[in-house]
Amino acid sequence: MNEMWSEGIGGEIKSVSISPEGSYIAVGTASVGGLHLYSRDGEHLWTHPTGCSVFGSAVSSDGEYIVMGSEYVRVFNLEGEIEWQWDSGYFAYSVAITPDGAYIAVGSDDKSVTLLEYGEGKIWRYELPDDPTCVDLSADGQYVVAGTDGQVYLLDGDGELVWEIDVGKGVQSVAIAPDGTSIAAGTLDYRSHLISKEGEILWRYMTNNRVFGVALSENGDVVTGSHDDHLYIINGDGDRILETETSGHINDVDVSSDGSVVVAGTGNGDQHLILYERATQEMTEPEPTEPEPTAVIETIENIGENVSEELTASTMPAAAVKEESYLSLKFTGLTDTASPLYALAAGIVVIASAAYLGHRRRR
Repeated sequence: MNEMWSEGIGGEIKSVSISPEGSYIAVGTASVGGLHLYSRDGEHLWTHPTGCSVFGSAVSSDGEYIVMGSEYVRVFNLEGEIEWQWDSGYFAYSVAITPDGAYIAVGSDDKSVTLLEYGEGKIWRYELPDDPTCVDLSADGQYVVAGTDGQVYLLDGDGELVWEIDVGKGVQSVAIAPDGTSIAAGTLDYRSHLISKEGEILWRYMTNNRVFGVALSENGDVVTGSHDDHLYIINGDGDRILETETSGHINDVDVSSDGSVVVAGTGNGDQHLILYERATQEMTEPEPTEPEPTAVIETIENIGENVSEELTASTMPAAAVKEESYLSLKFTGLTDTASPLYALAAGIVVIASAAYLGHRRRR
């Protein structure tokens, strides 16, 4: 992870969210009370003061809609102007929006989850045994996930319960994959969980403190922010693939759809918004190497009682040529096309031998 920038907010961060393509970041704060919008390069675009805590924030594609969960559910445009507002009469703890801005999920302190259609209002409302601390919404709006004290709930597009599962102590954050195939949950018992669409817990990852933020990218990586001052990325198999230390306790995290940009918000005195970019490793083709020079060494085969004049050639590195003995090298060039000098020398030797033998016979 490469930390690109860090910005002091001036209030304890309760929620962070990033647009699917990673262009805009919304931040909700507690002590000062406000919704803040930043660009990817760290430019502060605007702040909307509320006078009360903003526990939920969400951003649609390209920052077209920015949603705030507080005493009201408010939708802003990119310039910070209120476009639409919905009031349930209860405090909104968490909000989520589809990339196209058509649907908004709200978790309220009246123990309910509500699905809204932007500009129209309530589609359905589902009551829970406890207040939902967190909600999320699939990209097509067909699934809503919510977390309470120790339970995670999956609801379909009609507001019907698909399943309910006990994951442990105090669910603080939930996230659903853009395609709805998996759900992540962060809990007070130091764990990050991955759950299948069918409600099976696939794995649990233990950190060193409470987990207040989880997010899911398209490829199934789970971004986890813990109060142990560390940010983790865990792949779909439950293996930690990245870890980085932060300047304080992480209260919330989010990730762009492709996983290339991660944002984290810290609290408890530190109060910083931090943007990271995933480091990539480019694979390069190795440089071609020049082949080692070779020399052709001709050797005589079947040297024995019946000497054969057939010669064969073997190829070896030039460096090895120096290691060949003088005996093996002196036969080089003895082929059917031997030079005339060798032939003349051989003839002289034959004539001289014959003359010597004839001289001995005459004697």
